[in-house]
Amino acid sequence: MLTVPPAPLTWTGNVPRHRQHDDHYFCDEDGLAESRYIFLQCNGLPQRWTDRQRFVIGEVGFGTGLNFLATVDLWLRTRTPGAVLHYFSLDQFVVSPAEVWRTLAPWPELHALAEHWLAEFPQPVPGFHRRELWQGSVILTLAYGEAATVLRQATAGVDAWFLDGFAPSRNPDIWREEVVRQIAALSRTGTTLASFTVAGMVRRALQAQGFRLEKAAGHGRKREILTGVMATTPPPPDHPPWFQPLSAFESDTRPVVVLGGGVAGMAVAWELAMRGRQIQLIEAGDQLAGGASGNAAGLVYPHLARSADLPTRFYLAAFLLSVQRLSRLAQRQAACGWHPTGVLQLLAEDGLRDRLRLQLPATLLQRVDSGRSAGLAGVDLRDDGLLHTLGGWLHPAAWCQALLQDQAPRIQVRYGARVRELEHDTRGWRVVFATGESLECDTLVIANGVDAANFTPLKYTTLTASRGQVSYLPGDMLASPLRLPLTGQGYLSPAGAAGYCAGASYHQHDHATELRQADHDFNLQQANSMLAVSLPSPYGGRAALRATTLDHLPLAGPVPDWQAWHSAYRDLYHGRPVGHYPAAGYQRGLYVSLGHGSRGLVTAMAAAAVIADSMDGTPHALEWDIITALHPGRFLLRAARRGDLLQSSP
Repeated sequence: MLTVPPAPLTWTGNVPRHRQHDDHYFCDEDGLAESRYIFLQCNGLPQRWTDRQRFVIGEVGFGTGLNFLATVDLWLRTRTPGAVLHYFSLDQFVVSPAEVWRTLAPWPELHALAEHWLAEFPQPVPGFHRRELWQGSVILTLAYGEAATVLRQATAGVDAWFLDGFAPSRNPDIWREEVVRQIAALSRTGTTLASFTVAGMVRRALQAQGFRLEKAAGHGRKREILTGVMATTPPPPDHPPWFQPLSAFESDTRPVVVLGGGVAGMAVAWELAMRGRQIQLIEAGDQLAGGASGNAAGLVYPHLARSADLPTRFYLAAFLLSVQRLSRLAQRQAACGWHPTGVLQLLAEDGLRDRLRLQLPATLLQRVDSGRSAGLAGVDLRDDGLLHTLGGWLHPAAWCQALLQDQAPRIQVRYGARVRELEHDTRGWRVVFATGESLECDTLVIANGVDAANFTPLKYTTLTASRGQVSYLPGDMLASPLRLPLTGQGYLSPAGAAGYCAGASYHQHDHATELRQADHDFNLQQANSMLAVSLPSPYGGRAALRATTLDHLPLAGPVPDWQAWHSAYRDLYHGRPVGHYPAAGYQRGLYVSLGHGSRGLVTAMAAAAVIADSMDGTPHALEWDIITALHPGRFLLRAARRGDLLQSSP
C-alpha cells in the first residue's frame, strides 16, 4: 500500500487527540509555549545554533507541525545570515492541512509561516518528502512511515532531537530499543535531546545507547521532562562498509565543474547553485539539451510496476520531487516548458488491476473508463486507463534554459567544448579538451550521457548506448486538439510548435542517429493503437542515443576508487561476515549522474539531490535503500559477489 493513513483525530476545541493511541498532540493550556519550552529551550536553542552555518534537528512525531513552525519562527529571527536549518521529521499518519489550520487558530503569530509551509504540503505517500522553504534557509525532510523503518533509511548527523511521540504507555512501538538505537546512530557526540516523557523504559533505552540524561522541570501540569546529551561516540549506522555514508568531501562552497548541458547536467548544476555553489558547465554542443535531451516533448509521470518494489518506490519518489521542482521553477520562470496537464496511461484490464493494487491516493492516480478518457483527452480512445493527475509534458530545452536563467550568474556555461579525457592527481581533477586545453577543479560531476563511457575513471561503469527515435506529427491532424499526453505501448504528446511528438523506438547497441522510416512506422503504429482515429504520416523526427544501465536505474552519487574496491572486495563471494571488510574508497571529488535512459525528465532531479546531499554531508532527500540502488559502485559489488573481480586487475 502506497498511501499514508490520515490521523484519526478527535477534538477538544482546537486541541487534537489521537483516537488509536488515546493521547493528545499537545497540552490544552498552551501548546506553543509547551513546544518552545520543552523542545527549544531544553535543547539550548537558539544559543547552540549561533554562528553555525548549518544545524540539523531530528524529530520523532511530526504530528500537526507545531514544533516545526515554532522552530522555524525562532530560527528565522536568530540565525546567522546565510545559515541553513535541516529539519528531519517522521510520522506514521497525516494530519491534513485543514486540521493543521484548526490547531493553529490560537497562535496568529504562526499563521504566515503555516501558509508558506502548507502551500508545499506533500502527497500522503510513504517515504521521504523534501521541501526547501523560506528561500532555502529551511530544508524540511518529512518522512512518512513506521519509526524504526524510517530511521533505518535516514542519513543525518543530528544536532538536537525532539522526541515527541505519544506516551510510551499508549504507543510503546515508537520507544522500543530498535528505534532508540537508530536515534543514537544518527547522532553526534554532543547531540542533545528533549522529551516530555520520563518513563523508565525510555531512560534505560537512551542511556544504553550513550545518552547522559537529566530530569528537568516540566511545563504546565507536567511535573518533569527529560533532557540529554550524547556523551560518547555514537554507534555507527547499520550499513555495509561498501555503502557507508560519505563524510562530506566538499562541505564548502568551492566551484564545481559539471560535464553535460542536457537534463541530467542542468539538474545537477541547478541543485548545486541553489545551495550556493558556483558552477562551470561544460557542453560539447552549441546549445543546452542538444543531445538525448533534445526532443520537442517528453512525458513526466511515474513508472509503476505491479508491486511496491524498490524501482516503483524510486520512480514515485523521483516523480514527486520532480513535479515539486517543476512547479516551483514555473512560478519564477513562466517559460520553463512545463505543462501540468496530467498524463493518461491506456492499459488493458490486467494492467489496470495490477497498478491499482498499489493503492495510491486519488490525488496521484485515478482509474478512468474510455468515455471519461476521451473527455479528458479531447479525442476518442480505444481503452480505459489511469490518469496520473500530477503528471504532464515538458519541453526539455526550455526547461534547461529556465534552470540556467533561474540561477544566473552562479551557472556559467562553456559551449562547444568537447572533452577528450579526465586526469587526476593530488591537486584535483584536470579536464582535458579535444583542443588540448585543460581546466582544473577540485570537484567534478559527469553528466554527459553516453560520452561518459569513454573516460578512464568510469571504465567499469556499465553504461550502454541505445538508439531512440521520435516522430513529429502536424498540429492540425486531429479534429480537436489532444489535451494531454497519452501513453501505452508508446506515447503521443502535444509538443507546442512542433505539433505532436510520438515515440519512441528503442534499439540497444545501435549507435546510428539518422532518421529511419521503419522507426517512423513503428512510432505511428504505437500511436494509432491508442486512438480511435488514424493518424497521418510523420513530417519529421529526431534520433539520439540514450545512456542506459543493465538494471535500467540511473547512476547517481560518488564514484568508487576501482583499485580500492578491487583490493577490498574481490573475495566478497566467499561470504565472510560484513565486519571483515573495510569502508569503501572513492575517487575524491568525482560524482556522476548517468544512465537515465528514457526517463531522465523524472529521475534527473532526484539524482541531482543525491549528489548534492553527498557533497554537503546533509540529510538525504531519498531513502537509503534507494540511494544504494542508484550507487555507481553497485555493478562492481555484484561482480565481487559473483567472484568476477578475482579474475580482473585494476
